[in-house]
Amino acid sequence: MKTGQIILLSRLGQLQDLDMKRSLKSNVTRLGVTAAVLAAAGLLSTAPASANSPQPTPAAVLSDRQIVHSLGSMRFIDDGDVFEICDWKKDSLGVVGKLWYKPAGGDWYVTEAKQAPDNGCTKMPHDVHWFGDWQMRLYWNGKELVRSESFAE
Repeated sequence: MKTGQIILLSRLGQLQDLDMKRSLKSNVTRLGVTAAVLAAAGLLSTAPASANSPQPTPAAVLSDRQIVHSLGSMRFIDDGDVFEICDWKKDSLGVVGKLWYKPAGGDWYVTEAKQAPDNGCTKMPHDVHWFGDWQMRLYWNGKELVRSESFAE
C-alpha cells in the first residue's frame, strides 16, 4: 500500500467516525427535545389548582369543600348543592353557617344562614349558580370563626 492510499483510508475512517458522532449527537438531541416536550406536556396536564390562597382570583372551581373550627364545621356537598352545618360543643349557643354571595361587579352579602342544633348538624340546601363568587363562613356567639376561600361553579 502506498502512503497516499494509507492517508486516504485513514481520512475515510475519520470521516466515518465523524459521521457516526454527528448521527449520535443528532439522535441524542432529538431524544432530549422529545423528553422535554413530553415532560412539559405532563406537567401542564397534571398541575393541580392551588386551594390554599385565601382569596383566589378567579374563584376556585366548585367541588365538595369544608371549613372547620374546634367549635364546629360547615361543609358544601356539590352533588345536590347542600350545605351541612355542625355544632361540636354543647354550650347552648349553637354554631351558625352563613352563605355569602358576591355578584360580578357587586358587593358581598348573605344569601342564607342556618343555625346548627347544640352538639348536632343541620342541612341547608341552596342552589349555587355559575355567575358570581360564593363563600362559606362559620359563626359562634355572633363572632366569625372561619371562612372558606371564594369559589364558583
